[in-house]
Amino acid sequence: MNLHMYGTTMCDLIHTMDIRHHLRQGLEYRIIKPYVLQKSLTTTDHTIQGKPDTVGAMFLAEKESLRPLPQYIFETGKCVNTRVNAFSTVRFQTNDYSVPVVYVGRMVGIKAYPERIEVFFGGERIAEHDRCFGSHQHIYRLEDYLPLLETRGRAFFNAAPVRQNIPQEVLDQWKEEHTDHKTIIAFLKEQQCRISSIKDPVRIRTVDLHEYDRLKGATYAN
Repeated sequence: MNLHMYGTTMCDLIHTMDIRHHLRQGLEYRIIKPYVLQKSLTTTDHTIQGKPDTVGAMFLAEKESLRPLPQYIFETGKCVNTRVNAFSTVRFQTNDYSVPVVYVGRMVGIKAYPERIEVFFGGERIAEHDRCFGSHQHIYRLEDYLPLLETRGRAFFNAAPVRQNIPQEVLDQWKEEHTDHKTIIAFLKEQQCRISSIKDPVRIRTVDLHEYDRLKGATYAN
């Protein structure tokens, strides 16, 4: 997309869909982007006030002076280095984002993009979060804390990563059923911590193999 076409499109958008209003309402650019691109591709016959020719004609002339794209991807994120604190989080602009507990005390790199936060260690991405635009917020991924929670059963139900990611009705159901801590951890590992998608309380009970054998024997006896 060339600059002439992009500039014209943004002016059109301001008048036709009031993009400033949508941005104030929190509408993400990725949602608006397809419309911006579509408008850009349909403005080749548009003439900008004070310009000698149409957008399309000026771009054809401009293409002769364009240089080849670089052989590497231009980094658009804001990059900072920081140390993982004792709570296994890293801070970016007042907000704390979790990383796996094995990296506590390590120096890591943060890449902040308009919609996401990525954390790297030794060239490997170790965490990714949706970017938070609030202030002094804590954003936890439950899987980052499972190794620690596995060894601290008594702290499970009161742990901040648990309360943030698992619906309260699910926690209440587990308490009511006296669900074994190890059974819960095994379940979370199996589900790869997609527990936030659960809408209804989930009952997890330890399988009684002796009861299974008894029922199996009774079936064969009949």
